[in-house]
Amino acid sequence: VEETRKLFLALHGRSQLDLVLPCLLSVVDRQEYARFHYHETLDLLERFVSTRLKDTSLLEVVFGGDDKTADEFQIFITKIGAHFTACIQNLHAVADILGHALYYALAINLSPNPLAPRVISASSVLRKIQDNSELAQVHVLFQRLYAGGNFAHLAALVNHSKHRSVVQPSLNEDQTGLAPQRHTLKLPRFVYEGAAYAEVSIKDFLEPEYDRCSVLVIDIGNSLNAVLRARTP
Repeated sequence: VEETRKLFLALHGRSQLDLVLPCLLSVVDRQEYARFHYHETLDLLERFVSTRLKDTSLLEVVFGGDDKTADEFQIFITKIGAHFTACIQNLHAVADILGHALYYALAINLSPNPLAPRVISASSVLRKIQDNSELAQVHVLFQRLYAGGNFAHLAALVNHSKHRSVVQPSLNEDQTGLAPQRHTLKLPRFVYEGAAYAEVSIKDFLEPEYDRCSVLVIDIGNSLNAVLRARTP
């Protein structure tokens, strides 16, 4: 980010830098927010399991007739849902904010055919740079971020929860003794825009996607800086 700032300031001056820098910093912030909410989710799970499920079953906690314990479970699962929803929303936002960062960093807003501010997004910026040989590597990496891994599943989760109904996490308890962990957080199967998304473990779903996006954000930033260096007199 610091190298981008210096290169861009030399190329376009302070007023244009003031458009770019908040976007670049917000990409980092959104990743940090996602990480915070994810680890809050794991901490909540660990505390609830160690204090409420160590010597009893989940069925007993939920349906055992102790109203106080049942209420504690409802508070726990509500907090889990809040942190999980915030996590996926922040992680999903990285692509569109990075699209804004690239749009201004590549000075597309100064081109003869700029985008209207309200339509700047990951997909619209990808279309803008797809036929530019100078930006081929940036396009490949950004396309990989936007369309690779579990990003389609992530986007469907966010949009379903935002526009239709929240896709609620649930606590699953293994009764066989064969699972690596007795208690796991799961996301249910759901359908969005005609596509079906399978039930998944939150940990198995989010950790690889967060790591994938983090690496690609750095790669895209380095590729952007290479373009800016080549443009610098």
